[in-house]
Amino acid sequence: MTIIQFINYILWFIQATVPYLFNEYVLYIHLIFVGLMGGASYSNAFYFLLKDPLIEPDMKELSVNITTIFNDAGIFCASLHNLIIALTFLKVN
Repeated sequence: MTIIQFINYILWFIQATVPYLFNEYVLYIHLIFVGLMGGASYSNAFYFLLKDPLIEPDMKELSVNITTIFNDAGIFCASLHNLIIALTFLKVN
């Protein structure tokens, strides 16, 4: 799933720099696919975390909290990355 997310990132980066898809419905479908893949990755991470027999039951809550902190940090880094790109080489004049 992570590899598919990386491929989606590359495709959207190329689309932003050199538009190759001109049909907006194809873009919408791809955007929905990206969202579904993100949600699936998020829910699978929590599922495997809660079902892992190696994690002690009293440590699962801490594990979920730490995972959520890193998830929020990832969203923050992605937003910062997007802001930097939008204000530099993808800036619209």
